[in-house]
Amino acid sequence: MSARSRVRGAVLAPLRAAWRFVLSRRRRLPEFANRWIDSIAENPTSPLGRLAGLTLWTYEESDVPEPVRAPASQPAVLIGPVNYSAQAAQWARSLRDRGIDAANTAIDVPGGYSFAADSIVPPAVYEMSQRWQDAAFLRALDFSHVLIEAERSLFGRKFGRDLHREVAELTSRGVAVAMIAHGTDVRLPQRHAELSALSPYRDPDWYFGKEARDAQRNIALLESLDVPVFVSTPDLIDFVPQALWCPVVIDPSAWEDTPRVAGDGPLRVVHAPTNPRIKGTDLIEPILTRLQDEGIIEYRRITGVPHAEMPALFARSDVVLDQFRLGSYGVAACEAMASGCVTIAHLDPWVRERVAAQAGREVPLVEATPDTLERVLRELGGDERMRSDIARQSREFVRDVHDGRRSAEVLIDNWIGAVDGR
Repeated sequence: MSARSRVRGAVLAPLRAAWRFVLSRRRRLPEFANRWIDSIAENPTSPLGRLAGLTLWTYEESDVPEPVRAPASQPAVLIGPVNYSAQAAQWARSLRDRGIDAANTAIDVPGGYSFAADSIVPPAVYEMSQRWQDAAFLRALDFSHVLIEAERSLFGRKFGRDLHREVAELTSRGVAVAMIAHGTDVRLPQRHAELSALSPYRDPDWYFGKEARDAQRNIALLESLDVPVFVSTPDLIDFVPQALWCPVVIDPSAWEDTPRVAGDGPLRVVHAPTNPRIKGTDLIEPILTRLQDEGIIEYRRITGVPHAEMPALFARSDVVLDQFRLGSYGVAACEAMASGCVTIAHLDPWVRERVAAQAGREVPLVEATPDTLERVLRELGGDERMRSDIARQSREFVRDVHDGRRSAEVLIDNWIGAVDGR
């Protein structure tokens, strides 16, 4: 690192620390303070936005990676830029399994849940490096198809974060663009609160102003773009009705091939909430503590465990508790089902009906709410045959719906093949 960079780093370090201190305490701040922070994030070219960029988005030229290269054959699909729960990588893998070249690119998440990708760009480079942004755009033009995740620009600030401009630039050069929404990016809090009685957005002390504004803006964007739109979980069709469900994907063998470890004591119950408030952890843990005190279950809350260690952890568990507030399911539930665990969650009835209609089979997630969880666990604890049947059905369901074949078919039939006439 140069002397100039060291001096600059020393000057900016206190400002960086102050920003991070404030951002880590957002939920304790008054409404006006959160709106002020949101205005900075939403207006990066304003004076305060530029100051925030200087303090948070610093990098060395050696940090700038090579953008992902297009495969030699066509059609070729590029997916990015978020790779939440490795979904971009899994969709790309699923397409390759069907003979269509595909690659993914992702913004790195320092200190978060980072997943492997064909190309990973540091967030400061993504935001601030014009050299990387220009190169990434030129590389994208070598692909026949581009799938943009979560309404996030593939090229940082190259087009001023304007997805209309970005999509127009790609399509004008012959690239077929589609969009795929992941969850919070389009899950409108007010609408979710109206639909679902257990919605976390009904909590009066939760600030979700930015989530609401982002979802409104993203839904409006998807409605205005004349491109195919997909969603990764079935509940999101309630917010983006023109979208098609492209199921989340896992590699079932990674979970099935880990030998299960039998237990001879109480029912082994685990819960791995990435966001306890969204998952409803506070609503269920008093029940779990009481059942553990009675010797009915052995409960463990999982935090900070690397993703690579989760198959072995699930192999030593009987029951996985997923979520009890959102009314849907995603990658975590599929991984738990593939591992052979009985997986319990709350799904809204219309979500179950939608899955059955589109997948041709019932989702074998055991239904429970905080009010019924105790009864469900007591029944499961006393019926080993029931647990075995549910585990078998769960693995079959994941193999049929979430191993990537169905997702690739959705993308090919409704976008890639439709464009190419294949």
